[in-house]
Amino acid sequence: MRMPLLIAAALLAAMPAHANPGDFPRCDGYQAPQKKSDGITTTSGFLGIGTATVDMRRGRASRGESAVKACDAALADPALLDIHWMRRAHLYQAKALHQIAAGDAAGALESLDRSDAVGRAQRSPLFDDSVGMGNAALRGFALFRLERRDEAVKVLDAAIAARPYSISLRTLVRTIRLNFDPSRDTLMRLLRADAPYDPRLVEQLFWNAILNNDFAVAADYGGGVSFDLPRDRGGWTLEGGDTRRYKMIEDRAQFEGALAYALLASGRAGEADQRIKRARDDLDSAQTPPQPNSRGKISSTAALDHRMRVAAVRRGTKLLDAWERSMAVRRKVKGLPLAEAEKLVDDRPAGESVVGEVVTDILSQARTTNSFEKARLKYRIDYDDREEDGDRAESYAIKEYDLSKMLPRPEVAAMRPRPGSRDGVSRRAGARPGSGDVSFASNKAASAIVEEVALLTAANYAREKGADGFVIVSAQLIQRTLQMSYGYFTTTTSLIPSGYELRLVVVPVTGGVLPPDMAADGWRVLRVADVRSRLSPKYETTRR
Repeated sequence: MRMPLLIAAALLAAMPAHANPGDFPRCDGYQAPQKKSDGITTTSGFLGIGTATVDMRRGRASRGESAVKACDAALADPALLDIHWMRRAHLYQAKALHQIAAGDAAGALESLDRSDAVGRAQRSPLFDDSVGMGNAALRGFALFRLERRDEAVKVLDAAIAARPYSISLRTLVRTIRLNFDPSRDTLMRLLRADAPYDPRLVEQLFWNAILNNDFAVAADYGGGVSFDLPRDRGGWTLEGGDTRRYKMIEDRAQFEGALAYALLASGRAGEADQRIKRARDDLDSAQTPPQPNSRGKISSTAALDHRMRVAAVRRGTKLLDAWERSMAVRRKVKGLPLAEAEKLVDDRPAGESVVGEVVTDILSQARTTNSFEKARLKYRIDYDDREEDGDRAESYAIKEYDLSKMLPRPEVAAMRPRPGSRDGVSRRAGARPGSGDVSFASNKAASAIVEEVALLTAANYAREKGADGFVIVSAQLIQRTLQMSYGYFTTTTSLIPSGYELRLVVVPVTGGVLPPDMAADGWRVLRVADVRSRLSPKYETTRR
């Protein structure tokens, strides 16, 4: 019996040693691969329900040097087969992120080169679009860390040029750029470049122009801000959607007040006053009492909704009052000596102050009579500028591991819609005159695919209307989840990822002619031919 035991021991010794299965999730957050699954692009959902992409069920990886070692162990594990090449490339990418966090940006560049080499060997456009894009983003981050700024910018610009219609990729690149250069000029330039694809950035452009006291620019951007939201569809509801509409009453009042101030400051006083009046009319309309039902009663739901609207209007009115008060003070101090103007601005009763963001603009309307007053006013302006620069730098600073949530996830062919399929596509006339509500949803596709197919759908919608361009007025990227409750004596509730959806409100445009209320938005027009030339061959769709 001794000989068979020795043979068995020798055979076991000859078998390749496996890494701890936990090294894989410690490296990139995903489980160890199996023979038929790489653990990242292929897996099964909970009870077969909500078969989402794995990227939405990612665990938390380790961090720092220990994570780098876990990556090395996972990459050396024989369980990582040749067919798992995408996972191998992703492990190298994860290692690079850990190296950046550990202060080894040069080592990160080497890991990214190895990840790219794995993808190039497969000649896979799917790799180029996903892990390859993530590698480019991390390479840009590492190059910035090494103070090789020009190279970093070139790498990041190339990534955008390769996949211009992915909103999430643009957000990632912009986040990295602003982390290292949060200057006013860079911020405004990047926001403007990305706003045609993500209209939420138009409002950011507006508010940053307000902070810069660039009121003519703010007034132009303000005309393009929309509070229209794409409509719900398919029985899906937005988390927090029941309270969002009340918050929007306040937000809109704040915005309208700021826009009125910008109009006044840029010499359009009549329009400014009209804007204030319209905002107050909107607030009055928002608190209209509910009508009794056929039995003469008001439901408890309607009564609660009314109380919530009234409370929101009250808060919104205070915000609007502050802006109108600031407009009145600006008019009053014009031409006054600086000392009198400062007294009007600084010595106001509690609850009657002007909006802090425009104090220096108000004081700039006053008359300085000597060099001392000019220096005092300049000091206040410079102080506010320094405060704003510091706040902006803090706002756009990111930690290395924040990037892990933003990196594109590995893509496989099964994530893409079938040629000619209408699954997940929705198109209908919008609530705004001349607009359309379009969307694309998938429980399998990565967010970048959902974004691109939604924009292709928008281009096809515009083409159907005989237009050669379109403006995205509003956009919502939604990560969908299913709420599952199970149990007998006790009930357990789980939220199961169920894909992504991008909802858009678009306005078709022909020959560059926009509706009167969008006259300043010509820079936001996306050409149908450009979108289709890049995305139609990629997804082989013929939606008409």
